[in-house]
Amino acid sequence: MPKTITHDELQFIEHANKILNEHAELVKYVINETEGMLNTYVPVLKTYIKAIVNIRTEFSQEVIHIAQSLRELKSITGQTQELINFSSALIKLNEILTPELIEKLNKLNK
Repeated sequence: MPKTITHDELQFIEHANKILNEHAELVKYVINETEGMLNTYVPVLKTYIKAIVNIRTEFSQEVIHIAQSLRELKSITGQTQELINFSSALIKLNEILTPELIEKLNKLNK
């Protein structure tokens, strides 16, 4: 035979049910507010993240350009050094090729 519920037990159950319903309403409120905030801020965050990615991409492109410029500068500097070396060699050759030496070379060539 089922046990009958006493008046105190019934009141306790009704009170617990009321508290659970209030908690359920609070949970629904928090969920709705969270959803609203996410709907508001997720697009803002997406825009912010997209801006950061664009900045990083532009920055990496600038780094690539700087690296290319440095390579070109190194090449130009190397070519300049080669011209300096060639000019130095011409100056030394000019110093060595005195009129007397040229005359001797011409005599040997005949």
